[in-house]
Amino acid sequence: MPRPNSPNGRVTATDIARHLGLSVTAVSFVLNDSPHINKVSQRNRERIRALAREWNYIPNLVAKSLREQRANVIGVSFADLRFGWAHAALLGMLEVLEPAGTVPLIAISMWDVKREQQDLRSMLGRQVDGIILTTPNVENLDTYKAITASGVPLVFMGDALSDHDEFSRVLWDEADAIAAATEHLIASGHDRLVMLSSDYDSLTQEMRHAAFLKKLSEHGLDNSPADILRPPRGQSPADALDHYFKSTKKPATGLVATNDALAFAALGYCDRNAINVPDDLAVISVGDFEYASHRRMSLSTVALDRHQLGRRAAEVLARLIDHRPKEPIHETLERGDVIPRSST
Repeated sequence: MPRPNSPNGRVTATDIARHLGLSVTAVSFVLNDSPHINKVSQRNRERIRALAREWNYIPNLVAKSLREQRANVIGVSFADLRFGWAHAALLGMLEVLEPAGTVPLIAISMWDVKREQQDLRSMLGRQVDGIILTTPNVENLDTYKAITASGVPLVFMGDALSDHDEFSRVLWDEADAIAAATEHLIASGHDRLVMLSSDYDSLTQEMRHAAFLKKLSEHGLDNSPADILRPPRGQSPADALDHYFKSTKKPATGLVATNDALAFAALGYCDRNAINVPDDLAVISVGDFEYASHRRMSLSTVALDRHQLGRRAAEVLARLIDHRPKEPIHETLERGDVIPRSST
């Protein structure tokens, strides 16, 4: 059958209804899988669907969102896409989003505060139903407050801001993960430990550092905050390690990295400086991200389920969108197993 000559070239429900001699309401019931679809006979349902396929009918999502007062789009802001963790988290989100007909609008800030702010404002301008944000930065606190004040649900995923429990969040139990990693090194005979971390303030950073120092204290080991290396912006992890080893008379024999990316930086530094891993320095991390089990640089780590993190964040956001609870939702996911590999 010839397609109708619509001004914009799009086939509408009205075109299908006119051609089949049916009401627009009946056609809309079928094309939108309405709960009222049973009001349309099986024969007419088949006729409507057959013609829609033949004419390559595409639903008008803008009109649908206006009717439902929902865009069926959420914003997802990642700091970066390295090491595959974002990919795994996104797959978890899609398990929740796809059955609901929701599409993620993805932005990547590259750890740039201003870029993140622009991305979030762009999402609001596109009328997203809600936003999932990784690695929130306190410098954008006013933006986060403006998002929630506008009625758009916001969920922090994987990290959160200290002293700001007003925001919903889904986190791993990183305190327990760091404690397990530290305990693994101590049980392996190491009594001089150092932590390699990052120079940004967040709730999970506080949890990691406190767990490391607490575990050292439990074993009667030196637990000075100086044992936590936090290279400032502009300084690489390798530079921080270089300064540490050159300025410390009796350096650590075990290193706990707060994530796999930092651990790989440490392994690279050791390789370049003839520091034998694990004989001179045992290295363990938290995450078990992609490449952690690589045969040449096999990294001991504590597993964190990225897929589950993404799924739970999407589920929490869906609850916020659908039910609008008065209080924020806070969820903490259990860590996985300690996975010993050749780096320890």
